[in-house]
Amino acid sequence: MIRALLLLIAIAAVALPAWGVATYTPPPAPAPALIPSKDLGPVSSPSKVEGEPSAVQIANWQKLADRSCKCARRGGKSSECWAEYDRETAAYAKGDWATMCMPISHGGDCFGSDTGLDKGVETDRDHAGHLLCSAEERTAMEAAWNRELAAPHGQSDAETTRAFDRAGAAMDRVYQRILRGESLAQIKGPPGCGGGLS
Repeated sequence: MIRALLLLIAIAAVALPAWGVATYTPPPAPAPALIPSKDLGPVSSPSKVEGEPSAVQIANWQKLADRSCKCARRGGKSSECWAEYDRETAAYAKGDWATMCMPISHGGDCFGSDTGLDKGVETDRDHAGHLLCSAEERTAMEAAWNRELAAPHGQSDAETTRAFDRAGAAMDRVYQRILRGESLAQIKGPPGCGGGLS
């Protein structure tokens, strides 16, 4: 008899959910009270420097970012190449900025409450496999591109495609000069979006 009752209880336990009987789910636990960040203490709340970095700091950070980029371009481990830059800038509030330009776009960090590029440091340097580490390098690449596209060419799709191919090849040649450490002073062109932050 007891076996029969236990069997009926077991069958009912399996069958009830199949019949669409709602089962009890406990209500969610109440959300914990929010603690003001100032009460968390120095271990839980990283402190940020109040105020803005100076123009001198920004200029020094840009030089450091340029060196970090060149380290990475030589094959250094990115986290090691950029470690000093990350340490130097860690105490300041940081945002992002980026340009959308042809053929060179770049981006980086902006510091403090003013998100204008006067408080910006360029850190994003990879342009279709070309790791450019200074405004001079970007300007030379743009000049080579623009010079090829300014040369007369026809208006058909095929002629336009060939002009863009020549412009890309010109940029590749400049990049090889950069990798060899050659001077870029002779490569002149109008300033473009990639040439600087201002």
